[in-house]
Amino acid sequence: MQLIAKFLNLFNLKSTSNEEAKAIIKFARYTTDGFLILATNMGQFTLDIIDCKFSDTSSGDILFLFSRKNEDGRDENLDLKIDNSPEFKEKNKEIIEKFNEMKARKINPS
Repeated sequence: MQLIAKFLNLFNLKSTSNEEAKAIIKFARYTTDGFLILATNMGQFTLDIIDCKFSDTSSGDILFLFSRKNEDGRDENLDLKIDNSPEFKEKNKEIIEKFNEMKARKINPS
């Protein structure tokens, strides 16, 4: 158990033995062709915005979900539980609002 705690501390992940690690969003940027660049303390991901969504949970956490079928017909998935504690709540809200705006723009270009 101490080895796991040291590993999580190495990557600055919030976790205890009773709780799973949660991602902290550093920033979200968008390319001109509608890709999301999401940087978290767990890594940076570049994904087509159409294949992504944010979802609230009953516990107040936020889930970032990516799901699509690749060229070979295989499912590709990425699920991140986002830390929505009070210190990150406002920033998360702004990121999700911008995300929803950009996704709507890509779905319905005018």
